[in-house]
Amino acid sequence: MQRIEPCRGRRLLLFLLTPLTQARSNVLPIVPLSLFLLTALASPRGSETYDYVMYNASGSEGESSSSLEQIPLPGVYCLPVIKEFGIVQRGCKHFDLAALDVDYRSLKYSMHIYSSKDTNWRIIPMVDPYPEVRKVIATKVITIEEGVLGWVDLDHGVMVCDLREEIPGLRYAPLPAPLPQNWYRLKEFLPGTLAKSFRDIVCIDSVISFVEMEHRVIVTTEKPSNPSKMQVLYDSDLIVLYNLKDMDKKPQQLQRKDGWRIVSWSRPVSSNCWEKGCEVDAVDISGVSPNLAENLASPTLGVDDGDVVYMRSKASLGKGQIVAIDLRRKRVKAIGPYSFEKHDPFSLKAFSTCLLPPDNSRKRPKYK
Repeated sequence: MQRIEPCRGRRLLLFLLTPLTQARSNVLPIVPLSLFLLTALASPRGSETYDYVMYNASGSEGESSSSLEQIPLPGVYCLPVIKEFGIVQRGCKHFDLAALDVDYRSLKYSMHIYSSKDTNWRIIPMVDPYPEVRKVIATKVITIEEGVLGWVDLDHGVMVCDLREEIPGLRYAPLPAPLPQNWYRLKEFLPGTLAKSFRDIVCIDSVISFVEMEHRVIVTTEKPSNPSKMQVLYDSDLIVLYNLKDMDKKPQQLQRKDGWRIVSWSRPVSSNCWEKGCEVDAVDISGVSPNLAENLASPTLGVDDGDVVYMRSKASLGKGQIVAIDLRRKRVKAIGPYSFEKHDPFSLKAFSTCLLPPDNSRKRPKYK
């Protein structure tokens, strides 16, 4: 095991965490749970390479151990800049890292896989199941089953890969069509940059859950002034009115918030369709003040219950709140303070949810 020295001139870039659903899934074998945390360190300025460090915290029957391992970069080729890895647990001590990459020159997929057992990288060319659909640029990786991962492009779909197969293949699952107010938002921005702020997806017990939030906006066109309501018309005002530049301007569009709604969908991994779950309007939720409900955003699904969504409400001076809402019961389960002072302003996702390994000294909090 290589010791990790403090990295000068490098900054923390991202974290990735495996969804630990083994304790709840009937599909997976019962083995001691491990918590794998992948950290990427950006190299000094001017370099386009990352260093990757894996933290492994494993525990069994009260015993716990942890290790920190630097992931060696490939020696025979240059690893692309990858920010979204999937982690596949191989027993208690070993793991595989997998990243789906798109070559923008050839527009072809390839799978980069690292094994901690032999500390080697390998590349597998992947066949695109739907080349007519735009490429999946992953902003999230979900664990679907043991050894099965999904690379999520929240703009349009999920690319699923079973890494247990001798020759892994790709299967594409399109996401539900955007809600009306979100159509233009997805088209105006780069892939994945905005969708994270109103869409999320998780997989629990081989069932994929998807949620989308739509902020309704009433748009009205500014009406021209009515001179009949004036008693005196001054020349100076009329000259401004007849200015050639101003006359060419289009009437101003005025926007006003009109609440929001959340719609959820779900499907088994093997299904070919999405089934509608809940549709909840802000005014229907009990246990939350209208002012707080109006300012909620960034829906994030819980990894232990597909009907619970977490949203944030940011106030002034970086102070805000996290609200957990039960969509099926249309009520608030919990509200807690949350500080956004150290939140990356360029990150649209304020937080992520995960399941931690059981610990005799730590009990998971229960909502009342």
